[in-house]
Amino acid sequence: MHSTAHTSASNYLLSSDDHLLLQEARDQLIQDARARGFTTRQIVTISQASDWQQLIEQTQNMGLFSDKQIIDVRNPSAKFDKQVQQILAHYVKQPDPDTLLIISSGKLSAAQKKAKWFKAIETQFVVNIIWPIQPRELPKWVTQRLKKRGLTADHESIKLLIELTEGNLLAANQAIEKLALLYTNQHIATQEVITVVHDSAQFNVFDLANYALIGNVKRVIRILDGMRTQGGEATLVLWALSREIRELYTLVFQHQRGQSINALLAKQWASRKPLLQQAMRRLSLDTLRILLSKAHHADLLIKGAATGNAWDALTEIAVTLATAQPIGVSI
Repeated sequence: MHSTAHTSASNYLLSSDDHLLLQEARDQLIQDARARGFTTRQIVTISQASDWQQLIEQTQNMGLFSDKQIIDVRNPSAKFDKQVQQILAHYVKQPDPDTLLIISSGKLSAAQKKAKWFKAIETQFVVNIIWPIQPRELPKWVTQRLKKRGLTADHESIKLLIELTEGNLLAANQAIEKLALLYTNQHIATQEVITVVHDSAQFNVFDLANYALIGNVKRVIRILDGMRTQGGEATLVLWALSREIRELYTLVFQHQRGQSINALLAKQWASRKPLLQQAMRRLSLDTLRILLSKAHHADLLIKGAATGNAWDALTEIAVTLATAQPIGVSI
């Protein structure tokens, strides 16, 4: 975040292309202002150039009211034409200690930040340029948000939440708020994440994985077709299948190095042991390597980084997982 340093400031310009970060910065300013006696607030939403007239009217009425007021201007398009620049230049020449002006804007361009009008108001406004959270910072951001709401989660659950909300901070925050409501002061696992982000898909995706493990290809295809038709989340399907493939790869690899199946499955839930045993009987390490490669390709398809149909790729992965020939793994 970049800001000019002012004390007792009465003007603020906030800029960000992230709705949640912008909203929270604005809400914090308003909360602080109310604590200082600013009891009324006028909201001016800019959707077209003529809406700035409302700001003119508000500033012209300054001093007519006994209450301290907040003028909350929201300019999501980040357009500041010449008329607006003149309005702001005129306003800063007549500051009113009983008025707090907050302008929250979409992302300002580099050219805008170099313009004369911006340099002029920068001397009178506290300017906060709020940078977006980078992808590598998202796990830490989610962890902190969960902790703030009294929740903890493992790495896989945090990664899944980020994937299902597609890195959208607003969607991720809404999911965290739901988690806090439903699972107060609890540890969050992947099942809970799926529950709040995709209620209808919760059972389908776990059923899909289980039927693939036991080799019920007809049920696998039926579930996939249903999710596809109903607009299911491809990311969620890929996550469920990839999780099983990675775990099976580790189990088969360790078994080939001499570890017994019983020892390998000792820490698994009792209900999962027979499912994993069936899958290990028919899936070779080479097949699992191919499936890992196909899962990576499906991820590229989902993200639009490769050409092809993501659901077709997911179906191929699930069917291969369910139908590979037995390899004679001994128990």
